[in-house]
Amino acid sequence: METFDPGRYLQFTPLPMDGYQIVVIGTGGTGGYVVRDIGRLIYALKEKKHIGLTLVDGDMVEQKNLIRQNFLEDDIGQNKAEVLAERYSAAYGITIDSVAKMIDCESLRVILGEIQREGKIPIVVGCVDNNEARRNIRKAVEDSHYYWVDSGNEEKSGQVIMSMTNALTDIRKKIPDVIDLYKEISDPAKDPKTVVSCAERAERDIQNIFVNLTAATHVMNFLNVIINCKRTFIHGVRFNISGASTPHYVER
Repeated sequence: METFDPGRYLQFTPLPMDGYQIVVIGTGGTGGYVVRDIGRLIYALKEKKHIGLTLVDGDMVEQKNLIRQNFLEDDIGQNKAEVLAERYSAAYGITIDSVAKMIDCESLRVILGEIQREGKIPIVVGCVDNNEARRNIRKAVEDSHYYWVDSGNEEKSGQVIMSMTNALTDIRKKIPDVIDLYKEISDPAKDPKTVVSCAERAERDIQNIFVNLTAATHVMNFLNVIINCKRTFIHGVRFNISGASTPHYVER
């Protein structure tokens, strides 16, 4: 088991850039709760930091989504990203952009390129339910200055991994991302033959809502570390809904 070494940590410092743009990819199970809490974070820091928010999702709200996702009956038939962008823009008096389509590598590169041309640092928050999407995110961010927080979960457990390019830290080695840590993600041959969405798991009563809420809390913890320039000894966590968690410590 990996042991804690107090000499291994990341110290985030303010960057000479014009703020951050958070790009949430996937606004369903975990993403819907992450969006809610990012809106609150942006509102709380609006006098101190420039933080923008873009939501990306091609899915429409369905009846089955109401069981475990952050949607209401009036949202049924509307695009998920657009619904949440409108809701939390109004709730917090902030601007939230939405992209109502499934993202691929090239379209995400376009979004990230526009963000960087505006002088901002992108923070990609992946709340996707398949490994192909994770591979696309990695291809899109690998040539950029970026932060990437990936969230994934199964029925009663999950993981949240924070990574970034070495240009954004004072160390020379890239912080391992979710694909570095979970090698099977890199191999399409090892993808599940059938991808079961959060909504489908909820219908079959094999996923607990607290998996998504727990994942969202861990995502917000890492966003707080990045945006508020905190020190952290971990860059990821494996958790389950019984309360147990295993950290991924920063390497020396």
